[in-house]
Amino acid sequence: MTTAPDLAAAAEELGRFLGLGEPANAAATARALADPKFARALAGTSKLPDLVQRLLHDPRNEAFLTVHADQSDGVSQTLVLAGRAAGALASWTKDGLKRAGPDVIARRLDACGSCAFRAPAPDTMAFRAVRKVMGPDVEICSICSCVIRAKAAIPGETCPTQDPEDPGLSLWGEPWKPDQ
Repeated sequence: MTTAPDLAAAAEELGRFLGLGEPANAAATARALADPKFARALAGTSKLPDLVQRLLHDPRNEAFLTVHADQSDGVSQTLVLAGRAAGALASWTKDGLKRAGPDVIARRLDACGSCAFRAPAPDTMAFRAVRKVMGPDVEICSICSCVIRAKAAIPGETCPTQDPEDPGLSLWGEPWKPDQ
């Protein structure tokens, strides 16, 4: 399986997050996915276009394309997740990095706690990194692969599953958004 479409999707999300108006270049995207310090530098300078451009066109980025090309399908999944995470982060940033209220978080986590799609996070590169931050008992939604505790706390996030008993709602009991 090739990872090029996944890298392209991640580049699209990174470009959107940085406000480029186009996808970020593949080399910088591969580096951002492989190098957390570089990713933080990009995020931290997103309001400084000249510095963002210097980071995006750093000649050292090219080496990460080779590393990316040599990786297995596990990295392909990581790229898909990273692209989704970048999109969620961009949306959350636009909302001012606010947390949902405690009642909303509790209701969402309660719904996820009894959901058939709740699963332990797989042992992949992406989720090993998440475990270092959130602890060993990370659970995900097997529909969207999001980390349940994190997603439930973000106000603009939605459950990806329609409530079979009330098609107008998600399993979180919130308005159903079919584009999820």
